[in-house]
Amino acid sequence: EFLMSAPACELYGTACKDEILVQGAIDLMAVKGEECILVDYKYSSHDAERLKKDYAPQLKVYAAAAKRAAGVKNVRAYIVGILRGEWVRVL
Repeated sequence: EFLMSAPACELYGTACKDEILVQGAIDLMAVKGEECILVDYKYSSHDAERLKKDYAPQLKVYAAAAKRAAGVKNVRAYIVGILRGEWVRVL
């Protein structure tokens, strides 16, 4: 779990410079050196493209949190669609 404050533009690509407070819970985070892999499990019947579209913003926030908390430079993020048995790379 994490709680962090960050510029909105860093997390959501908006033009404003407001700081926002976000919280979340990363399902799986594996760190080795300066690299990190994030996995978010979804119990959904949606296809890979729909999962990516719906959850990419969430994984971007998780990646920013991982970079800060673990001090990593490179983050790869995946969604695992449990019902369909699919891995979807988001970042």
